[in-house]
Amino acid sequence: MINTKISVILKKANPIRQLATMEMKVIHGVIRKYPF
Repeated sequence: MINTKISVILKKANPIRQLATMEMKVIHGVIRKYPF
């Protein structure tokens, strides 16, 4: 029972994690282009 719940949570969290990594890449790119 616990394993299935964890897998469901991971499946839901995966797209969020992908979005976060994309945002981080964009932020790092902006910082490199425009150093403050």
